[in-house]
Amino acid sequence: MNSGERTVDKAGDVSSAFTVFAFLFAWAQLFDYSAAVATIFDFSTNYYDIDYCFTVAICLTAVWVILNPSSLYRSIFLFVFVIVGTIIRMPISPNHVVFEVIVLISILTCFVYMKLKEKSSFTKTKFYEAFAPVVRLEVIVLYFWAAIHKINTGFFDKDISCATIQLFNVKDVLPIMPTPDWFISINPFLTLLTESSIPILLIIPKTRILGLIIAIIFHFILGFVYTGFTILVYSFLSLFIPASSYDRIKPNFKQLTYKLSKILSKFSNYKDWKKTRFDNFITQLIFLISIFFLMGFFMRGNPEKFYLLSEEGLYIIFFFVFLIAFFYFVIRGLKEFRIEQRITLVPEMKWLLIFPILVLVNGSLPHLGVKNIQSMAMFSNLRTEGGKTNHLFIPSFFQSSNNLEDLVTIKGANLRELNKFSGFSSRRPLRGTSVTLPRSYVKHMENNDKDYRERFEYKVPFVLLQNLVTGLAKEGQKDIKLEYERDGEILYTRNAEVDPVLSKASIFQRKFISQRAVPDDDRGLCMW
Repeated sequence: MNSGERTVDKAGDVSSAFTVFAFLFAWAQLFDYSAAVATIFDFSTNYYDIDYCFTVAICLTAVWVILNPSSLYRSIFLFVFVIVGTIIRMPISPNHVVFEVIVLISILTCFVYMKLKEKSSFTKTKFYEAFAPVVRLEVIVLYFWAAIHKINTGFFDKDISCATIQLFNVKDVLPIMPTPDWFISINPFLTLLTESSIPILLIIPKTRILGLIIAIIFHFILGFVYTGFTILVYSFLSLFIPASSYDRIKPNFKQLTYKLSKILSKFSNYKDWKKTRFDNFITQLIFLISIFFLMGFFMRGNPEKFYLLSEEGLYIIFFFVFLIAFFYFVIRGLKEFRIEQRITLVPEMKWLLIFPILVLVNGSLPHLGVKNIQSMAMFSNLRTEGGKTNHLFIPSFFQSSNNLEDLVTIKGANLRELNKFSGFSSRRPLRGTSVTLPRSYVKHMENNDKDYRERFEYKVPFVLLQNLVTGLAKEGQKDIKLEYERDGEILYTRNAEVDPVLSKASIFQRKFISQRAVPDDDRGLCMW
């Protein structure tokens, strides 16, 4: 050991700030993969592909983290599983999961660097202080693009705005929620104002608590439809509370857990048992199985029969526990815990800024003509395809790539994967191409004698066609017959799987330059 190094007492190596982040992040994974949680003990199927295996691994590791969120290495395992599982699943991955992967790669990069640099002096606190500023910047950039993308004619059109669609999505889940016309009219502007103000309020020390409250309420509403995303955001929001504040909150938390432990000791003296490692392993295994059975019970529940015994009900229970904890530990002792203290936004290791810059560049890709999904333009009504844009101040001449301008029309094919893009379609021909209209939205439009469309003709970016054909060829499909129109010319091939133009998309293009189909509506529909 070098003379300048100091061995750290591992027993005292605790970071309350990291513990809270890891705990919330793990819960976000369980809600994101709720379908797998509901069926994890269903052994009636023999279909176990690599995607499913990683999904199960993520769920199991998430519960493992929840049982001991202060364990750094449990979280590291979870981060790795999420990254690998997402890359395997790509290009079919939602915006927030792609953003999540960038965040996790930046965290793991910090972990490896700090381990190599600090060696025996490595602590969770030093690690947290290294990655937290990077993630904060990434979150600010996320909000920046989420707001900027929405400044377009489609989002401000109340009849097709994603703000309106999301409002009725919530109404489908909570039928008692009122949706007066005056609120529908101002909702797009209110949504944009809220989303753009959150990062500003979080950055300014004096307004940080207001920013946290607004963000918690805003994402709570979205959580009725996108629960995993909401809890993921909550984990990121926890990073905007200074680490020193968590240390001040810790004695209150210990006092509360002591009181609860005292109450439980009246029913069981398990805490006083002398337990071996095997005993601890069995205990954690029982808790792990119990959590899965309990969550599976909720996930399979029908909200129409018993609302609280459903996935939505579990979300409400989780939110209220979270809200009570937030007010009990944070709001109640606001002055004492000094939430308004300054937080670091620029990492000490400046080279880590490459990750926020990567998020910034990724968000610009629709305006550069590179891709139209997974660039944080979710639910923004943004349309940048066909050499045009509906954005109000970013012009189409910024599109240096022709990926979104080069659109083709599929006339017909002998495989469903391609033929579903031909003719009119009332269903999504590709996950993420459009958003299913809420039942209450359809009823609202009909009651007000307003026209709405559910059937569209689709064009596809030529890059998407290449990705699809190459994917089919990799799967071993033969004799792929395809007829399509490109630049006014009708093209036909009997063996698309060996066509040098259609079947040679690189793995990078297929995974990371993903696209969605483009409906024949120039206004800009609500899509993710």
